[in-house]
Amino acid sequence: MERGSSINEALVAFTADAPADPYAAVLMNYYYNTIDNAWVLTVGVAYGKPDPNPPIFQNLTRPPYVASSFAISSLTTVTANFATSNPSGFRQTSWTLTIHNDASLISKIVEIFKEEADPIKFLSLPGLLLQPITLNMISHFSGNGGNALGITDEDGPLILISVSIRWNSTHDDEQIMKAARNIINRSNNTACSLGLGHRFIYQNYAAAEQDVFQSYGQENHERLRAVSAKYDPENIFGKLQPGYFKL
Repeated sequence: MERGSSINEALVAFTADAPADPYAAVLMNYYYNTIDNAWVLTVGVAYGKPDPNPPIFQNLTRPPYVASSFAISSLTTVTANFATSNPSGFRQTSWTLTIHNDASLISKIVEIFKEEADPIKFLSLPGLLLQPITLNMISHFSGNGGNALGITDEDGPLILISVSIRWNSTHDDEQIMKAARNIINRSNNTACSLGLGHRFIYQNYAAAEQDVFQSYGQENHERLRAVSAKYDPENIFGKLQPGYFKL
């Protein structure tokens, strides 16, 4: 974990350089390991070709590490490994925010995460996941009818952050939710104070109280409502889908 700052810088460099190699993808996860009683950083890399050492990953794979599963593998094996490290049966909450690509800001958000998660680290499994939204990804957003997410080439590259917490007891619900909310609010405030915040809220990672569609911008929100009214005037899809986010 003490090498986190240099890895954050490597993530930012990868995010900026990603258009040079569209086969590469990266995600990073900070979490608390109760077995070792320590904050841990994991780096996940994926490559769309069977290359044992893609140059674009070198800044991320070069620093010393405790363990590695870096290998050419099948998607089936990778999926099985994810299932092993993400057991079912827990209560879970997920929250998200988006920031501009800045290593210093990432380090500040990691410290906020650790501060707010510290009181709950023995009650739960708190994690902070970072994933790049690269310029080559953004370039595809406008295809097939246009971009409704409110992200433009001028915005990027960006970093998508999610706070995910798993726990066992309903008695801890309020404390867990408060910690998650504080992480997001403090991180957003810090990012915006530095001019590095972005309004986009990723629906798949958002908490129920986060305003997903409004984060796309008023014009896009109204456009989505118009599309819904045109193709689903009786709101069949809205009625058949219980809960979740509604336009």
